[in-house]
Amino acid sequence: MRKPQAKPKRTKTIKITAPLNIILSAVIVVLLIEWININNCLTVLAYH
Repeated sequence: MRKPQAKPKRTKTIKITAPLNIILSAVIVVLLIEWININNCLTVLAYH
């Protein structure tokens, strides 16, 4: 059983991509909330 060799490039990319993934997920959540709010406003306007 050989131990997998550590690749410095992967650790660097993980360090960079981890915050990017957090930012992307936060942006997606915000966009979803905004989209739901817009849809609620449109449905209220449509019914009234």
